[in-house]
Amino acid sequence: MAVPILSQLVNDLNENINSHAELETKLLQAESIALVGESFDFSQIKGETLRHYFLNLLELIEESTQLCERLSQDLCRMSSELKSQTDSS
Repeated sequence: MAVPILSQLVNDLNENINSHAELETKLLQAESIALVGESFDFSQIKGETLRHYFLNLLELIEESTQLCERLSQDLCRMSSELKSQTDSS
C-alpha cells in the first residue's frame, strides 16, 4: 500500500517542481517587462501600445498568482495525505 502512495507522492512532487520552474519563468518575464518599462518615456508612447504593455504585464502577474495559489494548495494536499498516511501506519 505504501509503494503506490509514495509513487504518487513522487509524481506530485515532480509536477510541483515543474510548476515552480514555470512560476519562475513567468516572474522573470514580468520582471523583464517591468525593467523595460523603467526606461520608457510614457509621454512618447501611444495609448494603445501602453495598454498592450500593461495588459501583458498584468496577464503574467495574474498567471503567476494563480500558479502560486495552485502550488500552495497542492503542497497542502500532499502534506495532508502524507500526514494521514503516516498516522495510519
